[in-house]
Amino acid sequence: MIATERWTFEPWTGGPDPDDLGGSWTIKPKVVVDGCRSCLELAVLARLRLEGWDGFWVNAYRNHLRQDWFPAPAVLIDDVAPADVAAIFKRLRRENGGGLGGFLDVFAWRDGQVRFVEVKSPRDKWQPTQQRFVDMAVRLGHTWDAFLLVNATISPINRAAENTP
Repeated sequence: MIATERWTFEPWTGGPDPDDLGGSWTIKPKVVVDGCRSCLELAVLARLRLEGWDGFWVNAYRNHLRQDWFPAPAVLIDDVAPADVAAIFKRLRRENGGGLGGFLDVFAWRDGQVRFVEVKSPRDKWQPTQQRFVDMAVRLGHTWDAFLLVNATISPINRAAENTP
């Protein structure tokens, strides 16, 4: 019942990650956002911003919220979202036992609406915790049109174009 779209992103070819980035971050697929190295979740957020949405990546693994790639810091909900949107997020988190496990990757808002977007790379699979989150959000009154599954791919590097003067 969740709408599904395929989005393709540009690969990051600008060099290696900094040594101090850490293994859990360097394994993320490297894509370009605003000319800089980023990840698929933040690339999806950047595309949503072009459509007038704001939001953040819900990083359940590190239990924080992020609007930008490193070295930008994690953010707090009350510092980035309007009060009504922050209240929605806090209620979802409270109903989720206080944690972020199962939250979909991107939480976005525009004109009083919220959107939940899950980003899947080819090797990534839908998890039971994510289904529980969706079921909980629907039970709390969010409609199916608030959810989106993005099957993300990275466009192949065009080596011939790179070697053209």
